[in-house]
Amino acid sequence: MQRAHVFSLNRRPGSRAPYQVRWRVHGRDHSRQFQTKAKAEQFRSQLLLAADDTDRFDPRTGLLDQKATTPVSSQAATCYAVAIEFVARKWDGWAGKTRASAVETLTIAVTSLIDPDAPPPPVAEEHVRSWLRHIALRPPFDDNGSDLAQRCRHHFDSAAHDWLIRYSLPVSRVDMATAEATLTRFATRLDGAGSTAATVTRRRRSVFGAYLKYAVRSGQLAADPLSASDWKPPLVDREVSPDLVATLNEARALLDATEHGGKRGQRLTAFFATLYFAGLRPSEALALTAADLDLPADGWGTIHVRRSRTAPGTAFTATGSSHEQRPLKWRASRATRQVPIPPELVTHLRRHLARYPATPDSLIFTNQAGGPVHPSAYSRAFGQAKQVAFPASSPLRRSSPYWLRHGNATLLLNSGVPIAEAARRLGHSPDVLLSVYAGVTTSDRDTANALIDAVLDTLP
Repeated sequence: MQRAHVFSLNRRPGSRAPYQVRWRVHGRDHSRQFQTKAKAEQFRSQLLLAADDTDRFDPRTGLLDQKATTPVSSQAATCYAVAIEFVARKWDGWAGKTRASAVETLTIAVTSLIDPDAPPPPVAEEHVRSWLRHIALRPPFDDNGSDLAQRCRHHFDSAAHDWLIRYSLPVSRVDMATAEATLTRFATRLDGAGSTAATVTRRRRSVFGAYLKYAVRSGQLAADPLSASDWKPPLVDREVSPDLVATLNEARALLDATEHGGKRGQRLTAFFATLYFAGLRPSEALALTAADLDLPADGWGTIHVRRSRTAPGTAFTATGSSHEQRPLKWRASRATRQVPIPPELVTHLRRHLARYPATPDSLIFTNQAGGPVHPSAYSRAFGQAKQVAFPASSPLRRSSPYWLRHGNATLLLNSGVPIAEAARRLGHSPDVLLSVYAGVTTSDRDTANALIDAVLDTLP
């Protein structure tokens, strides 16, 4: 039996009923118009639920019979159960960082989507969040029943699980107001001490939106309650602040402080130099092997950037390792970026390999035990070097290792490197490069000032 095909929602501006739902069944196309997006989404979800059973469509009108228009069963699943099901379905296709982000987001969502008449949890809410974060929303996944209950480590877990089973809101009752209240909670720190970062709020909004869409596709929610919402996440200030971008001399001072910061610092001096002089992301530098480097005795060298290395934690990787190797950001799995590197960085890397020899296939930046460098380790070393290299009043005391990459972008742009070439070296698109670094370039500013001076000098 051929499946019914339901097209994407179409909007026709200027029409009294601008939202059009189109579908094809029994070889014929049909459509219906709606005044609101929410009603159109609800009707479309009903078609999707019945798409595999074309006998439920009237051959003449293409409409569903009355029985088929009930999208959610009387035994609707709870938000708790759907969260476990959603994560279980998506887990294998997610990268480690995405897994960690989803667990973080759904832990907050599930503890927000509770029946309004529910009593307070019998244990502290942190115990409920701990149960979700460390057990329920991590593999092995099950049917949210007795098997999951067997994984309770102590009575706090058992109490949290039983309370969620009983009082988690049925997902069919998640309306726009409830969903927006959850989004607002995403934007607030759990300890109540202010707002979360804008980038964090937007990431949580994206995960929660995917969760709701899954509930719709699986027939447990009639329509996406956020489809007609005007809730907006906070704006993300993508533009880099010039105060936090190290100049060449400041970067050299930092590298010198790192070099004299003991054994840990010496192992990381070339790592920080790679971020500044090659503009690599920290995750890209951590993934470099000796085979990725062309380091001539004189002149410029080349780094072949082929992969990145993240540290999502042992619970979120397929291998059980705390690190995970990934393709380059926003690139195909076999994409490679060739980055020319100046002689100063070539010297740093040659000295590093002389101190810490590496086989062609082994990582060049490792810890003292020979394993991958963890972000917390290089962050500590960077923090110590900042205290030595920069005065107490310097804004650079607030910078992070990633800002060395920003320093490279600034160096490229202020040196007059064409936008397209600078973007290619950094692994950006030109429009992203311009939007992020518009405030840190000085060459265009100085040129503009000279042009204006020329005009002003001609005026009486």
